[in-house]
Amino acid sequence: MCVPSIPQGFEDNVRKTNLDLAYILPNVAACSAPTDKQVKKLYQNSLTTLCQTLSVNHGEQNWTILNLRTEKIGYDPKIIEANGGNFQYRPFLDNNAIPLDQLIKVIKEIDQYLSANGRRAVIIHYRHGKGRTGSIIVGYIMYKYNLNFGDANELFIKRRKIYKHGVSVPSQVRYLEYYQLYIQSENVRLKYDQLTMHNPTITVTKLVIHGLKWNRKLETFLISCQTFGDDGSKLVNKLDLYDRTALVQSMGSDLVLIPRTPLQITDQLDISFQFTMTIKSITVFMLWFWINVGINPSSLNVTIPWNRMDGYRGSQRKGLKLFESVQILLSLS
Repeated sequence: MCVPSIPQGFEDNVRKTNLDLAYILPNVAACSAPTDKQVKKLYQNSLTTLCQTLSVNHGEQNWTILNLRTEKIGYDPKIIEANGGNFQYRPFLDNNAIPLDQLIKVIKEIDQYLSANGRRAVIIHYRHGKGRTGSIIVGYIMYKYNLNFGDANELFIKRRKIYKHGVSVPSQVRYLEYYQLYIQSENVRLKYDQLTMHNPTITVTKLVIHGLKWNRKLETFLISCQTFGDDGSKLVNKLDLYDRTALVQSMGSDLVLIPRTPLQITDQLDISFQFTMTIKSITVFMLWFWINVGINPSSLNVTIPWNRMDGYRGSQRKGLKLFESVQILLSLS
């Protein structure tokens, strides 16, 4: 199935306004966060103008604004309903991956909504309309048009012209690659769906920091293990593992850390590992990554290189490279 072009009339109507609104598909658009505050309208999307433009393009009651922000909604949703639209709120954390089960669920809900009426449209936003917004839209393109992540992300970049990198946070990219496995392999899909129904227990058995490049006598290294709470709208800390309190084995330039107390997670399959190093109480770096343990068998022995970890605010900015990679060994029961 070919990806359709955007009707010229839609784009002409957007150009008549001062809106940051980009159609990625004829029925799916991305925008930066709108506002109902008079002063903020000088530099943000006017919510009223956005609603009026969407009603012109799609007709009243044929469009929905999907807000992904956890920070705050940013406007009164009743204004959307009073101006001919619908409102949905699905908050996900900034600069983090969207939980895989929620990514699957939201994309299915969007497809069901759009398929029920050919005139319908969904407009998705958080703050800037890139990372979280891009994850949902790129995933939908993959699902609807059977594209791989790279091609779907390129389309998003091409049509969301204000940003040149599309979905670029390493964990968000990783999760869309997981989603690609899910939609392209019936075997993976069936096994994952069955796994999510049985609440398995994940045990973190060992962490290996490969290729250390610092003197461990000078600092403290902290690994925090976290999961999602409230369907991805907050973080839940499961364990703080210090290199000075874990069972530690040095193997050349590698550091092996074994939790003294078994680290077990029973409520979901998404796990984050955050790495923080401090020298004399000063934080030198902080980086993290998300993995999903249930998507394929190799996810029980995961190695994440430095360049595929999430840096400051989800960027590639991680500071001086202090190790090569992290290996996580897990068991599933």
